[in-house]
Amino acid sequence: MLGRDGVIAGIVLVFVVGAVIAGVIWYLALRAAKARVQLLRRLASSHGWTFTGEVPVYTRQRAGGPFGRGHSRTARNVIAGRHRDLDVEVFDYAFKTTETQDQTTSTQMNRFGIWSVGLPAKLPFLEVGPEALLGSGNGFVSLDLENAEFRRSYRVRCDDPKFATILLSPRLTELLVAYGEVCWRIDGNILWSWDAEHPGPEEIVDRLDLLADVVGMIPVVVWAEYGPSEAL
Repeated sequence: MLGRDGVIAGIVLVFVVGAVIAGVIWYLALRAAKARVQLLRRLASSHGWTFTGEVPVYTRQRAGGPFGRGHSRTARNVIAGRHRDLDVEVFDYAFKTTETQDQTTSTQMNRFGIWSVGLPAKLPFLEVGPEALLGSGNGFVSLDLENAEFRRSYRVRCDDPKFATILLSPRLTELLVAYGEVCWRIDGNILWSWDAEHPGPEEIVDRLDLLADVVGMIPVVVWAEYGPSEAL
């Protein structure tokens, strides 16, 4: 049977072991983060893009998608440049959420990858994605679209259902179904997309290619009404 000194020694040992484990986890996470930054720098250099460590202005984006939520927001590892004749930016976005239940406060870090693609003209608001990723069903609209799989897998929010129906052509809905779960939003002259993880180099380029395809599939009639098609 352990005496008082033995109990105290056991408690101290538990704390020491816990501190060592936490230190190892922190060190491995830091090393992985540094390695990822180097990969992103090489990606940017290979495509002629710029890389910036931190840009606070991106933490002040208006609400929508992951923006405008939580506190202690950060925007880091910003890649910017031209991709397939479009102005693009990709960055790591994070914020904290704090909850208190039964006098216990817990804080969680929420991490996202953000992509933005500049459009040649301002278009009506349109948001597309799986319901589980878009959140609440408020504001979803029912559109008369041909692709039954798209209607099952995706939800749409928009200001102009006619515009959404024209833009979400059979070619574009087939592309989105084949790609899998993805969220994107047209907000003025920016096409945004996001994912609930910080992306790696291959994921960055893959999503940029998808968004470039989305822009390329916007029908000419849309640009005829909202902007010059020759801009594409």
